[in-house]
Formats: sequence, structure tokens, C-alpha cells
Amino acid sequence: FIAKYNLGIFFNDHLWGCISFGYPSAEETIKGLFSTKDQEGFLEIKRFALSDDLPKNSESRVISIAIKLIKKIQIVKAIITYADSSVGHTGCIYRASGFQYKGLTKQKSDFWVDGKIQERGKTRGIKGEWRPRSRKHLFIKM
Repeated sequence: FIAKYNLGIFFNDHLWGCISFGYPSAEETIKGLFSTKDQEGFLEIKRFALSDDLPKNSESRVISIAIKLIKKIQIVKAIITYADSSVGHTGCIYRASGFQYKGLTKQKSDFWVDGKIQERGKTRGIKGEWRPRSRKHLFIKM
């Protein structure tokens, strides 16, 4: 993944977690949600991980502080993020952080060759199979 901002959560010289923001990977997402192709001002939470040893509600506090810091250095129109339904995530931390739930993403499929996803390129004439991807819960914060 490509991130524009990476923030670490440190205390007493110990890294307790991190959150990364970048431009949305799918231009169609911004066009579909906001009727614009211009991705300027739109960010996506790319990765987010915190230690389980942190106090309750740490996730929403970290998200809030991170967004405030980013807004000091760039205009933010909206932030999108996803919760992966295939691993049991429902996005409760995003709801607690003031994100609006927009529903499940559309069903997509990936082309698999020899047990691996064919990242990009042609599929015609290549032996493989299309497999459905897990759908994700989509959230937006304006």
C-alpha cells in the first residue's frame, strides 16, 4: 500500500501502534460517493493497528488526534475507511470515531493463477480462475 502520512503512537520509548493515511486506491470510490474525479482532499485510512494493552477507547482517540494533526497540514474534505467482513470486522471503532456507515462494497473478483492473485494485466489465454473477494464495510468521515 502507498501511504502519505504514517503516525506512530509512542509512550516511554515504546511503539504502541500506528495509523497510515493515503489517497484512496480506487478513483471510482470518490467519483461514486462525491461525484468528482478529483481526489485532492480525500484520504483513506490504509492501515491501523494498536496494542491490546492500551486503555479502552484508545482507537477512537488515536483516530481523532491523527485526523486533527493531518488537518493542520492539508485540507481534508473527507476520509474513507473499510472494515473487512471476512475477518469479522464490522467497523465499530469507526462508528465510535464519528464515521458514517455507507454499506458494503460491491462484489468484486480477483484472477488467481497457481494459488496467487494475478495483480494486474491480461487474463486472456492464461490458465486460472476468478474468485470472489470479501466485501468490506465502507465508512466516511466529513
